[in-house]
Amino acid sequence: MQIAEQLNAEGWHPAKRRATFNASMVLALLSRQGIRCTRRSPAHEVPRQTDELTLHELAQLLAVPAMTLYAWLRKGQLKARRDTSSSHPLWLIQADAAELERLRARRRAPRTWQRPSSTSLT
Repeated sequence: MQIAEQLNAEGWHPAKRRATFNASMVLALLSRQGIRCTRRSPAHEVPRQTDELTLHELAQLLAVPAMTLYAWLRKGQLKARRDTSSSHPLWLIQADAAELERLRARRRAPRTWQRPSSTSLT
């Protein structure tokens, strides 16, 4: 971040733990002052097909933890593609209205745990 570089070049020093400023420190300082910095997400740079959402966008839309969606993705329960055209690879998930309703129903469904088969350990 250019602000951190400028502060370091001018000889400013953070109060604790570090000799120089970095981008996350500057963002925290600005945030404390009520200044929001918005970075353009790599997700905005990726060409998308109709009804495609990133994993995090879908998590926010469904109010489901991103890790839950990622687990469903790994189990093959989501239709998705991996886009590597930007600097940060992204999962893009096919989520039309019917798919969104299916995922909502899956989230509402009670969890069932399979019991291990009753085999003797003797």
